[in-house]
Amino acid sequence: MATAYFSNGAFTISSLHEQQNKSFFLSDYEKSVLLFLSEWVKGKSNWSSNTSGSTGTPKTIQLSRDKMEYSAQQTIDYLGLKKGSTGLLAINAAFVGGKMMMARCLMQEMNLIVRTPASTVLDNLQELPKIDFAAFVPLQIYHFLQHTSIKNTFQSIEHILIGGAPLSPTAAEVISNMPNHCWQTYGMTETYSHVALKGLSRGCKTDHFSAVGDAVFSVDEANRLIINGSITDHQPLQTNDVVKLLDERHFEWVGRFDHIINTGGIKVSPEALESKIFQGCANAFQQQAFFLSSLPDDRLGEKIVLYVEGNGDRSSLQSALSQVLDKYEMPKEIIFKERFVYTLTGKINRIASVKQDS
Repeated sequence: MATAYFSNGAFTISSLHEQQNKSFFLSDYEKSVLLFLSEWVKGKSNWSSNTSGSTGTPKTIQLSRDKMEYSAQQTIDYLGLKKGSTGLLAINAAFVGGKMMMARCLMQEMNLIVRTPASTVLDNLQELPKIDFAAFVPLQIYHFLQHTSIKNTFQSIEHILIGGAPLSPTAAEVISNMPNHCWQTYGMTETYSHVALKGLSRGCKTDHFSAVGDAVFSVDEANRLIINGSITDHQPLQTNDVVKLLDERHFEWVGRFDHIINTGGIKVSPEALESKIFQGCANAFQQQAFFLSSLPDDRLGEKIVLYVEGNGDRSSLQSALSQVLDKYEMPKEIIFKERFVYTLTGKINRIASVKQDS
C-alpha cells in the first residue's frame, strides 16, 4: 500500500480522506501537497498551475486530469518505473513539474517522500525507503555535487529528472560518469512537463533529446521547435526554442529565440556562448553564476554584455574570455550584480536580473 512520507509523519495514500485530522503538524507547503494528493484520490478533474515567468509574465494555466494521466503514463513507460518503488518530491508543487511528479507516483502506486524544495532535500533520509525516482532543478544539483555524502545519495537514485534550465557543462561532465540514469527534460506547462528527454549519465547518455509519448517535432523558418501530438490535442504548438532538428522524434537544443543577440549584423545565441565559456574558462568565475545578454549600442545595434553574480576582476575575466571566444563573441561590457533574480523553479530570471538596480 503506497505511503506519502512528510517531514513529521506518514499517510496512506489510498485513504487520505480518513486521515485529515493528522495534517495539523504539516507546514503550509506540505498541506498544499496533501491537498493535491487528496483531490487526486477523490477524482478531481482539473487543477490550476503557474508558469515560472523566466521568459515572460507568469500566468496560470488549467491542467486536465486526462492529459496529466497521459503524460504521467508515457514517463512511467519510458523509464520503466515500478509499482511499489519510491519517488521523491523535491521541486515546487505549485508548478507543473511538481504536480507531474505526484501524478506519476499516484498513477504507478509508488510511495512518495515529500520535502520542501531546498538544497537540503537529500539530508536525513536514513529512516525512509530508498528513493528510486526524483526530479531536481540545477541549483539543487550544484549543491549535491559539492558534498560527497549527498553526491553518493544522489547517484544511488535510479532515475533522476533534471529540469528548469540546462546544466552547466562542468556539472554535466560529473554526471556523465555516474552509474544511475539522469535525464535532462524538455517541456513546459503547456506540454504537462516534459515531451522529450536527453540522457546525461553513463547508462543513458545521448547528445540529443528524444520524444516521449507520441510527440513529433518540426521547425519553422527560424528553426524554432514545433510540437505536435496527443498532449497538444494534435495541434501544432509553436515554441520559442531554436533547435537543430535531427528527425521528427529527435533534436538538439540550441537556445531561446527571444534571447538571440544581433550584434553588428551577426546573430549570436547567448546560451551557445555560455556553454563555450563554461567549457573553456569556467574556473575564471570561481563557481559564480553568469549569463550573457545585450544592451543597445549606437554602432553595433546590440552589444553583448556579460552579467556575473557577485564581485570579480573585469580584466582577468576579459583575459580568460579572449582565450576561448572569437572577436565578435566577446562581451563589450561586464556587469557585476550582487545577486541575480531567480524564479521559484530555480532558473535565473534574465530580464529581471538585468533590470534590477538599473
